[in-house]
Amino acid sequence: MGTVELFTIGGGEYIVNVLNAVAAWTGAGGYKSLLQVVLVMGLAYSVLIVAFSLDWKAWLHWFLQATLMYMVLMVPRLDVHVTDRINPSLAPAQVANVPLGLAMMASFTSQVGDYLVRSSELVFGLPGDLDYSGNGMIYGSRLFEATRSLRINDPEFAANLDEHFKQCVFYDVLLGRYSMETLAQAPDLWMSIGVQKGPPIGVQKGPRLSSGVTGMAGVPFALVAA
Repeated sequence: MGTVELFTIGGGEYIVNVLNAVAAWTGAGGYKSLLQVVLVMGLAYSVLIVAFSLDWKAWLHWFLQATLMYMVLMVPRLDVHVTDRINPSLAPAQVANVPLGLAMMASFTSQVGDYLVRSSELVFGLPGDLDYSGNGMIYGSRLFEATRSLRINDPEFAANLDEHFKQCVFYDVLLGRYSMETLAQAPDLWMSIGVQKGPPIGVQKGPRLSSGVTGMAGVPFALVAA
């Protein structure tokens, strides 16, 4: 059993799942029985044509079509290796027992598309960060989604920053000392949220920053920022 390669730019895991589903479906006994029923119906139709129109070519047409569809496109199987340009570490990327017709058509069309994309990027000289083959069609959406999943690894730093937001930034916004629009348009957001706009407000600092001590809002931020 041979192996063909299928190229895709993103969505490799979905293609693997679809091919696995097709391989499982076409390998089941019910699918083979359905094919046999369809072939028998085709034979009966060709018999009726020969009986009423005396067109003996109907036999030949049925035989050639049935042989091509069943013995060439359905029965032979190939393994398909899915190569995702955006996710080279895709695993599992190998799908076994895919019908030859689907495997060859998918491999051929994907290789043509992959060649056209990579050659056009080479000719037009796009920056690496804008290459379609490296980022896919929804690069902006994926980048935005990635920014929403950012997390602070240091638990104490995360706790101190969270307290600063609750006790300093939120109250300054509620009291009108600055607005969310001002923060959104600030050239340096980190320093903007660290500037105390009003009277000092107490903040509980983490244990590494003098456990149990309540300090001014600007002080713990300076320690956090350091």
